[in-house]
Amino acid sequence: MDMQLPPPADASHTADASTARPKVSEQILAIFRDSPGDRVTLREVVHGLGDRGFGILFVFLALPNVIPIPGISTVVGIPMAIFAAQMLFGLREPWLPKRLLDQSFGKAEVMPHLTRAIERLARVERWIKPRLPSLTTPMAERAIGAVILYVAMVLCLPIAGANLIPAIGVVCFALGIIEKDGVMVLIGGAMTVLTTLYLLLVLYLGVQAIAYLLRWFL
Repeated sequence: MDMQLPPPADASHTADASTARPKVSEQILAIFRDSPGDRVTLREVVHGLGDRGFGILFVFLALPNVIPIPGISTVVGIPMAIFAAQMLFGLREPWLPKRLLDQSFGKAEVMPHLTRAIERLARVERWIKPRLPSLTTPMAERAIGAVILYVAMVLCLPIAGANLIPAIGVVCFALGIIEKDGVMVLIGGAMTVLTTLYLLLVLYLGVQAIAYLLRWFL
C-alpha cells in the first residue's frame, strides 16, 4: 500500500514575510528613533542602511532640503556629492572619510522636520513599483550618479529658492534606484531640467542687474 505524502507547504508567504524589507521612510525614521544619544552621526546612518547603500543615503541627505531645514544645504550637499561621485565611478558601497562620518545632527532639531518629510515620503512610496528597467541598470545608475553630483553642487550654492526642486529630484532618483522604478528616475530628470532652467534664469537676472548698476554708476 503506497503512502501518500502530504504536499509540501507553500513556503512563498513565509519566505516573503522573512525577507520583506522595511520601506525607505520606515528605515530612515528607525535610524533616528533607535539612536541612543541626543545626536545622530552620519556613521550611524550609514551603518543603519543595510544593503540599500547609495539610494537611501541620497533620500536621507535630500529630505532636509525638501522640508526645508534652514542652513543645512551645504552640510548635506558635500557628502551627497562624494557619494554621487562614488556611484558615478561604479563603487557598490558608500564610503566617507572619518571626519564626515562623525558629522552629527541634533535629534531635537531634526526630528520634527524629519517626521513631516517622512509622512510625505510614505504617501509617495505607495505609488512606487518596478517599471522601465532600462533606466535602473548598473550603467544607468552611474549616469544618475553624474546627475546627482551636479545637483549636489547646486545645493551647495548660496542661491535663494534653489534647494527645493533639486532635492525633490534627488529623492525621486534615489527611490527609483532602490525600487527599480524608471518612472521615478524620469521624474528626477524632469526636476533636474527645471533646476537648470532656474539657475539660468538667476544667472541672466544677475547679469542684467550688474549691467544696470554699471550703467548707473559709470
